[in-house]
Formats: sequence, C-alpha cells, structure tokens
Amino acid sequence: MSVSLIDERKTDETREIETLLQPHFAHVHCYRYNSAILRLCIIDEQFRPLSQVQRHERIEPYLQQLPPDVQDELIFILLLAPGEAHDIRYAQRYLEFMDPSPSIL
Repeated sequence: MSVSLIDERKTDETREIETLLQPHFAHVHCYRYNSAILRLCIIDEQFRPLSQVQRHERIEPYLQQLPPDVQDELIFILLLAPGEAHDIRYAQRYLEFMDPSPSIL
C-alpha cells in the first residue's frame, strides 16, 4: 500500500491519533484497516536503543489520552527505529502494515 492508499483509509480517529503523536515522534502513520481495527506505525530514532516493551511504554501515556473506543480499536502497533523496516525481526510486520492482507470484515 502506498502512502496515498494509506491516506485514503484515514478517518477522524486516525487523524486524532496522528495529531496526538506527531509532536513527539518523527514519522506517524495510522489508518483504518477495517470497521473494527486501526493500525499504527511510528518510526523514530528514539526507539533505537529500546526493547519493544520499552517502546510501547514510551507511547502508552499518549495513547491513554485517546477515547476508550479508539484505544480498543488500535490493535496493530508497529514501533520502529529508522532502517528497521527491513530488519528480519520487523520486515514482515512492516510489509503487512504497508500492504495489508485482505480483511475478512
């Protein structure tokens, strides 16, 4: 999925998430995957020295500011340092974010 296709899947909720996170992280992309799931990818240098747990702890205070129904729909969260999208540990998840498999909903 290109960035333009991601833009086509933006909703009020995804824009709210991006607006909340963009002042704190370099690259924030969020889109609606289907009627029940929001997907979020953040790429930022500050994640480089951190484990996945620490990365999630870093964004959690911001996500807690979102309405509960938006939090509940935010199922797919990918937190990467620049260049990690092609790292074997993260490449498949990044590919799924950029080119999602068809939704059953």
